[in-house]
Amino acid sequence: MKRDVGSRFTTAGALVLSLAIYAPSSLLAQAPATGSALIPPPPGAPAQPPAAAPPSPAPAPAPAPPPAAPPPAAEVPPPAAAAPAASAQPPAAEPVEEPLDWDLGHRRYASWNGPTGGLYLLDGRAGEPGAVRVQLGLDAFSGKDFLQNGDKIEVAGQTLALSITAHKNVEFFTTLANRSTSQTRGGASSLDALGDITLGAKFGGKLSNLIDVGADLRGIFPNKAGGGGFDWGATSLWLRSGIGFDFQSLPKPVPFISRVNVGYLFDNSAQLVSDVEQSRYERLSSGTPKADETRHLVSRFERLGAGINRLDRLTFGVGFEAPLRLADRFYLHPIAEWQLGVPVNRQNFDCPYVVGTPNIGTPRSGEDSCYERDPGVVPMNLALAVRVAPPVRGLSALLGVDIGLTGSNKFVRELMPNQPWRVLFALSYDYDARPQEQPVATAPVAATPFASMALRGRVEGIVSTSDGTPIADARVNFLDRTLTSLATGPDGRFTTEALDPGPVSLQATHPDYEPGTCSAVIAPSAADVGVRCTLMAKPLIGKVQGQLLDGSGNPVSGARVQLIGPSSTLLTSDARGAFSADNLSPGTYLLRIEAGGYFMRQVNATIEARNTALVNATLLRKPITPTIQVKADAIVAPGIKYSGESTELDAAGLAVVAEIADLLLSRSDLYLQIQGYGATDAVAMTRAYTIKQRLVEAGVPEIRIEAVGGAGRTSLKLVLHH
Repeated sequence: MKRDVGSRFTTAGALVLSLAIYAPSSLLAQAPATGSALIPPPPGAPAQPPAAAPPSPAPAPAPAPPPAAPPPAAEVPPPAAAAPAASAQPPAAEPVEEPLDWDLGHRRYASWNGPTGGLYLLDGRAGEPGAVRVQLGLDAFSGKDFLQNGDKIEVAGQTLALSITAHKNVEFFTTLANRSTSQTRGGASSLDALGDITLGAKFGGKLSNLIDVGADLRGIFPNKAGGGGFDWGATSLWLRSGIGFDFQSLPKPVPFISRVNVGYLFDNSAQLVSDVEQSRYERLSSGTPKADETRHLVSRFERLGAGINRLDRLTFGVGFEAPLRLADRFYLHPIAEWQLGVPVNRQNFDCPYVVGTPNIGTPRSGEDSCYERDPGVVPMNLALAVRVAPPVRGLSALLGVDIGLTGSNKFVRELMPNQPWRVLFALSYDYDARPQEQPVATAPVAATPFASMALRGRVEGIVSTSDGTPIADARVNFLDRTLTSLATGPDGRFTTEALDPGPVSLQATHPDYEPGTCSAVIAPSAADVGVRCTLMAKPLIGKVQGQLLDGSGNPVSGARVQLIGPSSTLLTSDARGAFSADNLSPGTYLLRIEAGGYFMRQVNATIEARNTALVNATLLRKPITPTIQVKADAIVAPGIKYSGESTELDAAGLAVVAEIADLLLSRSDLYLQIQGYGATDAVAMTRAYTIKQRLVEAGVPEIRIEAVGGAGRTSLKLVLHH
């Protein structure tokens, strides 16, 4: 069986040709003009005159004046010597380096399958808009006794990847992949998979200086088995989401990046061999039902070479990267990534299992097992690599190894064998769309003080109260510059990134304090400057608000709500039954609620500083005729009845309890003993306690109510005490 491209070879060839043309043209586009130099000559060396410009439709520039004395070596053009009448220029200063240079802070590298990220894992940052990345990746494996004893397997793959950052949050990518697999056991044979195409898009962005989130969706279009063109039924989809932590973006950068990915791969690659397996089965003469037959299924070697999986996979990945600057414009990125693919049988594949030893249940020698019998056979890999970025702008190379931790020495029919290891090599180029560095000028220019000094300074501040107490977790925002806000540490301190000279206006905020502003001025000398932002604490007061409804859910307006506590006030509910009060001292309050035609209600509430307490209450209407009789030492409440051994109050009983609560709330001198009744003491006690709880919920202080049991009583007794 061989997977080739047929007519689609033209399409694949065109893509390869276009990428091959684009890369050198991008390099030429970024190259400086002939005769100019990106690195100034050493002190004492004669300046190189500019070469003649090539023909151009635009007018040729005026000839430059004779060159001045050789300038000192620097990364930026130094000011030319002043005219004799001009004042003396200040001495040259060493350039101030930013905490994080452009390549470490902004350049993104293509992953093996296209989108920017690490080796395989994605992150949420898409690079600078307009950036284009192209990468050629090569992988290889050669080993004996891998699929079967005595075999020798060799695998060689090539992956050409292209990605484009269309927007700061959007990236598009594509790959073209070839793979050749050969074996020597039973006679040499090979299997080629040519021209598999991937198309996808990635979306993401920064949540903060530290955290970024993103997701990508890719379609995988493999070549049809045994013929040219796409096999649309074999198209697979892979959806991933990821979160990244880039510690380089902290105020004090740390060369460390971590990535976590979770995804789901809808794998339909088994459709590539469905016709082949059907044809093989039809040629068998055993008459065995297809569900129990195995001889027509593709072998381990064929699954490896054609990339066949019969199950989806829930994918997980964790990775780490350490971007290190070893020298000027020379970077080293060690990378480590762990990946796991948990199979999911969305296709409902019924795996035929051939038992070799019935008493043990192991598969017959040479036969593959099934995932449902060997769930430990999952593809798990650990990849270790190092990416090298030399001084050539945009160029990088990667060397690594991908180690198969599981799935490489035991095989199941549903999954492609996992290679024990693969050597990886990739060569990448990133056209980052930045303005090209200007060549060093060889002619004198008008003297401008500090024109060649890219000096910048930082603001080192502290947010505190008027007495100097530091305020942690305050947010510091820039009022006159478009920069990300900062958070103060436990000591109230913050430090900005390097800023251009000039005034800097800041605003500090915190939930417990009134907002405050402060400012500083970074001098042309770019020295760091200190500043203190002072905040005033918000008053330690709270609020209460609530709504009163009747038993039918209708608002009760005109109700009298008296607050009794650290602060006292009297409120009246409006047409919506709502009430509210501000500027209340923190503490515990009693809300005494009275409304004409309703039973009185008392509610407890705790008010905290700078918070609002919500108090909603339901008021029950008074009956036209009272349902209880109050005597000198007892309350007669015939409406409280129970059926059988029930301990629950019915609607009529609840109304009676509300009327008793109203009496006790209006007569603070009365105390009540509830004597329950029932066949057992437990039933009697539960009935008495249930009534007590209802009274407490209505606002009657628990200390004024006593609940007692008593087996053998035949009716409820409510005894009053003064």
